[in-house]
Amino acid sequence: MSQVDGNTEVNLERYKEMRELIDRENPDIVLTHWPLDGHRDHACCGILVMDAWRRLDRRFKLFYFEAMSGTQSQLFHPTHWVNIESVLERKHKACNCHVSQHMDDIYEWHGAMEKFRGLECRCNAAEAFVQHIDALPTL
Repeated sequence: MSQVDGNTEVNLERYKEMRELIDRENPDIVLTHWPLDGHRDHACCGILVMDAWRRLDRRFKLFYFEAMSGTQSQLFHPTHWVNIESVLERKHKACNCHVSQHMDDIYEWHGAMEKFRGLECRCNAAEAFVQHIDALPTL
């Protein structure tokens, strides 16, 4: 997309851009940032994806993930957990590929989240997600 890091926008043009991107890709599942996030880019991304999901008739499953819960993601109450014990080393290597994110400085938060979410689902390390279910009202 045409978003700029640190200056992400939510406006009609960006809503359309996200909707068209997702429409072209036609995914079965989309994982995006939890929209209640202290990091503005994260919050904007979650809002844009949620709008696309609704305007595309909820045709894909929508899941939110957390980022540094407690300092960034707020009020995150998971509905789904994934045991990541078997891929933990691979995940850490992949995260370290994002040099601009300075993972060495922030991984203590992610490591604590992995352990905490692991405790919730009775394993050593897990990631947690919230599935967005927007039931249509019935009478």
